[in-house]
Amino acid sequence: MHGVARQALAKLLARAERASTRSGSERAIALTFSRASLPAYGALKTYEDKQQVHAALREAERAGAIRIEWHRAAGDDGQVKRVVLIDRDRLARSLRQRPLWENLQEAESRLAPWAGRWPCVERVLSLWRGGKTFRGRGPADLVDVIDALRVLEHLRAYPDQDFVLRLLSVQLFRDSKRLERLWAVLDGLTAVPDAPTRDRYQLYAELGLLAHPQPFLIAGPGAIVRADGSRTVIGSPYLGFAPSSIVRFESDAPAPYLLTVENQTIFHELARGVAGPVNGTLLFTGGMPSPAWRRAYAVVLNGISRETRIFHWGDIDRGGFRVARKLAEDVSAAGRHLIPWRMTSSPDEEVPSRPASAAQVDEMVRLANEIGWTEIARELRVSQIFVEQEAFELRLPR
Repeated sequence: MHGVARQALAKLLARAERASTRSGSERAIALTFSRASLPAYGALKTYEDKQQVHAALREAERAGAIRIEWHRAAGDDGQVKRVVLIDRDRLARSLRQRPLWENLQEAESRLAPWAGRWPCVERVLSLWRGGKTFRGRGPADLVDVIDALRVLEHLRAYPDQDFVLRLLSVQLFRDSKRLERLWAVLDGLTAVPDAPTRDRYQLYAELGLLAHPQPFLIAGPGAIVRADGSRTVIGSPYLGFAPSSIVRFESDAPAPYLLTVENQTIFHELARGVAGPVNGTLLFTGGMPSPAWRRAYAVVLNGISRETRIFHWGDIDRGGFRVARKLAEDVSAAGRHLIPWRMTSSPDEEVPSRPASAAQVDEMVRLANEIGWTEIARELRVSQIFVEQEAFELRLPR
């Protein structure tokens, strides 16, 4: 088929696909062969080229897909005025192309078993029915959504467990990189509707997909009891445990604080006493805490005194407040309240900062309010800045 004829028929099919997403649309679908709508037709150089285009269009007309309207002055086969769609399915077959409505029909059928277990499926289908994409994917990319749902189903079966990203990818897909190619779909399926896209590595950690297993790093007075019954006193400056092995946290005296720290460098410096003796409990979250880490965190929360205040110190940016909100969920589940530490955007010292966009500020404010940090939310709305943990002087709660 001549390229210009294919371009014309493909444009007509695209209009039919768009019309298929609008219920009640009875408007005739046609393509005018004007310089505005199809400049390539007017730019044909030779009579032979034009004849080849006309022959291809006549073939589609004989197949019952379209009707050709000719310019009267030029006579039949002289100059096409426009083509009108007669049968969209026959047009798709003429182009040897699977149309949107068939892809959507298959998507609805194949996603039906998942819809009851995953409400996000209906959101995907709703976008596709409206002619929109879901994280850059349309109905023709159905396999990406199904594969992402397979990942989520697997993770749901093991809610407190972490998995090595590429090993799980091989296990599920026999392809070590397949899971990483699905990150945008995984983000869309697990995000709050209309939420900004998350950083891929923060998303992986939140889901429990790690590049390699992460230890649970803890500093301060106390002891860890593990699943095998062994009891280990936490040494100086800190100890690391497999999160899944921790079954109990013990402390001889009520600790004044439990402080989670997002940044590894800050954790190391605090643990080795740069800000003074560690007389409370310090935990390194590893950035966004994973499901296995959060299970161990819940064990520690259940082991501390009711007198112990619970703090978190993270970056003043979108990622930092996402981490804080996740921790706040666990603290709230333990019947306690998470207190911000050094996370004010109006500090009592001069610190380097970066301006934040309106969208970034909006998300930080929303997250701070969801945690219950209303004063910090107000500060963020005024300051509109990012501040990294490393910018602040090292201090411990008292």
